[in-house]
Amino acid sequence: MEEDNKMILITGATGFVGKHLLKRLSKTKVRCLVRKNVDCGKNVELFRGDLIDACSLEEATKNVSTVVHLAAIINSNKKEEFETVNVEGTKNLLAACKKNKVNKFVYISSCDVILRNKHDYAYSKLAAEELVKSSGLKYIILRPTVIYGKGDKESLGMLFNIIKKYPFAPVIGNGDYKLQPVYIDDVISVIIKCLDFKHTNKTYFVAGPEPLTFNDIINKTSAILSKKTIKLHFPLPILKVLLKPYEILSKNPSLTYKKLEIVTENKVCDISSTKKDLGFKPIAFEEGVKRTLLD
Repeated sequence: MEEDNKMILITGATGFVGKHLLKRLSKTKVRCLVRKNVDCGKNVELFRGDLIDACSLEEATKNVSTVVHLAAIINSNKKEEFETVNVEGTKNLLAACKKNKVNKFVYISSCDVILRNKHDYAYSKLAAEELVKSSGLKYIILRPTVIYGKGDKESLGMLFNIIKKYPFAPVIGNGDYKLQPVYIDDVISVIIKCLDFKHTNKTYFVAGPEPLTFNDIINKTSAILSKKTIKLHFPLPILKVLLKPYEILSKNPSLTYKKLEIVTENKVCDISSTKKDLGFKPIAFEEGVKRTLLD
């Protein structure tokens, strides 16, 4: 990014993506919206606030040129939490940005918004996207797929850990559904590119160079770790029967059949415009796994 006196506000800076972004912005003036005092590194200004506290957002966005909005609820059993944080929180932040004449709003959405079977999370991100588009602010929306890399404890991070520790890996369904995992450093490079990108009011997918089946991901990861992994397949119809009593008896079931259906849906997208406009050059999955697990 260009060296200047412009201030960037980052929400969600303490998360997986946020921590990696801060490392790459070590020479840039950065303010982080946080709910409690944490260590975000040197040359970082901490601002105590919350997405549901409009007054704190008005103060946080003063003298800010660009906002990178990463903060979001990803996992919850309550639809209301997605609505409150992901939708209303984004609405509050946009209002504060307009009041303080923030120049650009970079919103980190999700590839899940294009899924046929959407979870409450995806619906909330889609609703937030619409708020961004209609805000009147200059914006760039990024839709990353499954992100992996050092420090990831969710999704593929959990799978990598299972493959490292055990001789087997669980697979929902046949494992032939496709993902397009993207390495964390590639995601950060795109975000940083957006900070200086002159063209706005654009939406870009951020994904790996090629789709891989879930089985492929297990095979490639196992090969890099020089391990032989047995795939334990759990057919969806059987899981549906097993989960039904739990869903009925539990007020807030942490695992539902609908969530499993979403897991088995293809999550692939077209990154040609991201490559053309932002010079996006994602690394191969094998290289990303090596950097994650072996470096």
